[in-house]
Amino acid sequence: MQSQTAGDERAELLAPTAVRPLAVALATVRARPAREDEAASAQEAPRTPPKVIHALAHRALDPPKPAETQTPAPTQTVAATTQTVAAPAAAPEPPSADAAAPVAAAAAPARPEKSAGLSVVANVLDSPVSSAPPSAVKRAPPVNLDLNSSVDWVSLSRAIEEGQGQSLGSGPLALEAAQIVRGKSIAEGAFAEVFRGLLWGQRVAVKQLKTDREGADKESLERELRHETRILAALSHPCILTLIGYTAQPAQIVLEVLDGTVYDLVRKHGTEQCDGGMLGPLIDILSGCAYLHACKPPLLHRDLKPPNVLHDEKLRCKLCDFGTALELKPPPAPQPTEWIGSQLYVAPEVDKGLPYGLPADVFSFGVLAYELYHLKGTGVDFYGDGDLFEGGGLFEGLEVIRAPILKETPELPVRPSACDADPVWELLGECLAFDPGKRPTFAQAAQRMGVVRQAASSTLTTWLGVAKS
Repeated sequence: MQSQTAGDERAELLAPTAVRPLAVALATVRARPAREDEAASAQEAPRTPPKVIHALAHRALDPPKPAETQTPAPTQTVAATTQTVAAPAAAPEPPSADAAAPVAAAAAPARPEKSAGLSVVANVLDSPVSSAPPSAVKRAPPVNLDLNSSVDWVSLSRAIEEGQGQSLGSGPLALEAAQIVRGKSIAEGAFAEVFRGLLWGQRVAVKQLKTDREGADKESLERELRHETRILAALSHPCILTLIGYTAQPAQIVLEVLDGTVYDLVRKHGTEQCDGGMLGPLIDILSGCAYLHACKPPLLHRDLKPPNVLHDEKLRCKLCDFGTALELKPPPAPQPTEWIGSQLYVAPEVDKGLPYGLPADVFSFGVLAYELYHLKGTGVDFYGDGDLFEGGGLFEGLEVIRAPILKETPELPVRPSACDADPVWELLGECLAFDPGKRPTFAQAAQRMGVVRQAASSTLTTWLGVAKS
């Protein structure tokens, strides 16, 4: 496609439909009169050829995907600022020096690092959390934003500020509260309440942080809101709840709306409708957790439990509530020791105040999976107070699951009747191991459970297009 000379034709070339706002922004940059502080550099450097603008715009919108295994690059100091930012692991190959020099000559200041803190907000269903002071949590630059690119980010950001909207890859989307039509409450806890809502005509879930709870000052609410939205904005996986945006006043997080918790899936729908039965939702959970632990740095959820697993209309399960999630820094940074989570599900090392890492989430999954099999076989779960006649609730769960594991000589709980596959029960036993070093990784657990499901179901084999062995 040949480049056009007119600014409006060039904008049409760059923006068929979906990328039109960015194209308009680029056209605005080209059309904007030079300011006095730009005059000198403009005299020395010729105008950027249209072909370069065309190529750079498409590189900004569709950067190369990073390799599966990367070694983080050292920090790099960006010109015209004293702040350092982490350079992407694999930067795209720049255009030729002759073509890119005029654009690269404009100094691109580093994106200011947002302050962060470990949120102490629990999920909307009353999860107990630590009262320990929040720990600092830093978030790497979004992977789709190449800070080494020769795109003129300064001019582009100015155009965006002049009315073209929020730049792509700039973090969670800030919304105006007036854009949201809020409906009835669908869940409430000690730290937040979730409402049905409409945004731009679409159904959403609106999670509003409570302002009337103890310690809920403006600074702490902003920290909690910033922490959870920054983490969710950086994640992209079909088994993780999707963030749409947030409002600062009031402190709200706007999320995709789902149909219910995994409790509802097992109790109301029955896992027979899932591919592989109970293995379907369990593999969804394992897949989402494996993704979190594969992030750089790895992300500890720290509050895995059935109320934090939701399902959609297609019965796919998704992880939610990242208010207590923590990016695990590599050595020599110390491992966390603060007690955070929910009593039934926390790993023994967390309960004892010892340093913990990724295996702590694996233990929580083991308890979650055991409880779902128990629920399927008995109709009783271990969340809340339970029922006077039917039993269940937290205290029964502590007795059934944790008491055997925490004995002087640890034992496994009694095998649930609904867990009839020996390989699955063996895997759950490893996840519930008292020794963190004996627990599998989420990637290993997902692969092993996937083998069992594939052997029992022809759906995946048919989809793969391979013969069943």
